[in-house]
Amino acid sequence: MYCDEEWGSVRKVRYMDDIEAFARYALQYRNMKFSEDTFLSQFISEREDRHNLVQKHYKRGIQRTRTSMYETKFKITLPDSLTFMREMKILAVKDGLVIPLQLAEKLKSMSEESQKRRAVLEYVLSSKYKTYQCFLKHLVQLGEFVVPFGYSKRDDQTRSFINREGFMTDTASFYTTRDLFYELDTVNWCVDDKRNLIMYPTVSTGKEDKDNWHEHLTIGNLALNLRKKVDEELFLDEMIDAYLNLTGRRFMANADLIQLRDAFCRKHRLGDFYFKELLLHLVRNESIPYRIILSFGTVSMRKPNYDLKIVSLPKLSSNRLALYIAIEEGAR
Repeated sequence: MYCDEEWGSVRKVRYMDDIEAFARYALQYRNMKFSEDTFLSQFISEREDRHNLVQKHYKRGIQRTRTSMYETKFKITLPDSLTFMREMKILAVKDGLVIPLQLAEKLKSMSEESQKRRAVLEYVLSSKYKTYQCFLKHLVQLGEFVVPFGYSKRDDQTRSFINREGFMTDTASFYTTRDLFYELDTVNWCVDDKRNLIMYPTVSTGKEDKDNWHEHLTIGNLALNLRKKVDEELFLDEMIDAYLNLTGRRFMANADLIQLRDAFCRKHRLGDFYFKELLLHLVRNESIPYRIILSFGTVSMRKPNYDLKIVSLPKLSSNRLALYIAIEEGAR
């Protein structure tokens, strides 16, 4: 079978921000001479902005990144990144010139973030890197996968563990794939109180329950169902219950939004970006008998690799994310 053998590795590109930065670069410098310095400067600037946004929400305050650190790292991985972008049909360098490809043009024409994620997902699953399809198929088959804290290091011991569990790739590719699929809203994960990693799919495969999903994507023999249909009234009721569980059954008390989201999304198998979309729709809905208040704050409990999950929180302004939620009963 296709996924029974070694899957191979993937290129170390894991963020939608990076993919969109590559696409913008390709369009901005179309048919111009490729400059490594210009490329790295634009790329590093966007990565620093992301890092500083996250750091702003930790109690220790902003820790500015050192450009030199990023520059050294990305110069080493530049060939890897360019190979990935060519394979994903974003950009190519031909005869020293920058050539934008199909996906770069598609992303430019899209305004909805969910549309962009779907477009990138289609190219990722159609690529030559079999790890992507095999990873997703295997996780859907498992339903949920737990990496015990004892295997949290990215070493040979962890590789032996994930291989025994059917993820036939190296440790770096395992986590890179997890992170990219998280950004594409097809995989979600959380870390429990014992620091175990719990990972689960937010999509389904096959045609048996396709009526329960808004979108469908077919790549070869992989039929994927995306964006589960969620009844708005049920979502509200479950949100209220999850909120009250965190506040001791009290309204108008601040609750940690990351903690609430982790529990809610795991229970209902939703992606964090889709959860944000549903939550913001509730916030703006004046017909419900509650007022939902999102507020800025600092991370109350730091967990491994949660920088990635902080970025997906609702934005209150260009440099502030919602870390807390309060609900007022009967406010409308």
